Amino acid sequence: EGKSWDGVRLVYSHKNPKDQKFKPMPPLHPNAFGVALDKKFFGEGAERLVREFREIGKNQKFIGPKLVAKESRFQMDVSNTDRKEIERFHKTFCDTQERA
Repeated sequence: EGKSWDGVRLVYSHKNPKDQKFKPMPPLHPNAFGVALDKKFFGEGAERLVREFREIGKNQKFIGPKLVAKESRFQMDVSNTDRKEIERFHKTFCDTQERA
């Protein structure tokens, strides 16, 4: 059995310019135990790759809606990168998506 995540995801809030920050959010489905990420990408842009993912329950079956995960085309060694730098990277992406 795989490890579960801590039940918190960080979501970047950019609707209110005075309150732009990463905020902890609970899983979408109350019984979510983890996530399953599709191995194949179904879309790509100049800087991002897109694939489907779903929350899963303890029985490892899909629960909740289909979701979309956007990833950078560029490699980042997250285990050796400062958390603030990782957040800056994603903040820039979110701000760019808001303008697009």
